[in-house]
Amino acid sequence: CNDDFAPAQFYNDSAVGYLAMDVCPGTIYTDGIAAQTQISMSSPGTVAAGATLFFGPSVSNTNEALARGPSLKAGTIFNMLIQDSVAPGGSETQTYTLRVIGADTAVTCTITGAARSCLDSTRIAKIATQEQWAIKVVNSASGATTTPQASIQFNSP
Repeated sequence: CNDDFAPAQFYNDSAVGYLAMDVCPGTIYTDGIAAQTQISMSSPGTVAAGATLFFGPSVSNTNEALARGPSLKAGTIFNMLIQDSVAPGGSETQTYTLRVIGADTAVTCTITGAARSCLDSTRIAKIATQEQWAIKVVNSASGATTTPQASIQFNSP
């Protein structure tokens, strides 16, 4: 991936610092002011019943290694909010877990039945510079096919 800074997909807010996404898929670029930033993303793929999918800011795949992206700055990830395009239905579930370097973190939430969103506002995950991260979604056996969206907050000291 070419690491040249591409301003085409650049977010700039002097109150929170700088964030650019999608220069290299899944990469979080931060610079300047140490601050808190919100990262919002949609999975470019759907999650079928009984399936597991991994997604980052612009990539989704059933192979986590192809969906993860590196953080270019150390920090904390928290406040994971998930919204589904379709509720799982009945007693079915869709479970979302933030993963760092291929392992589940404590940041997780589950959507059940007619609900279409969940929020984990109590747990955090630490991430070091260049560690790989993704969100894993596991759809129960008869859960409706959905296209998830996620927002997370990133704080760099």
